Amino acid sequence: MDMASELLQPEGDDVARISWYLRDLITQYQKTFTVIEKCPKPVIAAIHGGCIGGGVDLITACDIRYCAQDAFFQVKVSLPELLPQC
Repeated sequence: MDMASELLQPEGDDVARISWYLRDLITQYQKTFTVIEKCPKPVIAAIHGGCIGGGVDLITACDIRYCAQDAFFQVKVSLPELLPQC
């Protein structure tokens, strides 16, 4: 499955339909994190080595995070306008 082609080239030529399709697709991907967050039992994340990008988002949905000594976390923002304004 090629996810990039699904996101960048959805079927149809109507802007509204493409936007609605992308919204549904993003909501579907978001459900994987929401299920972890709403789990009635404690969810434990074990981090060993690098936790980069989406991995950081995934572990923040967990209740407990257990890290090895060599664990490191990294989130890169490619667009400066996405940086928080302090």
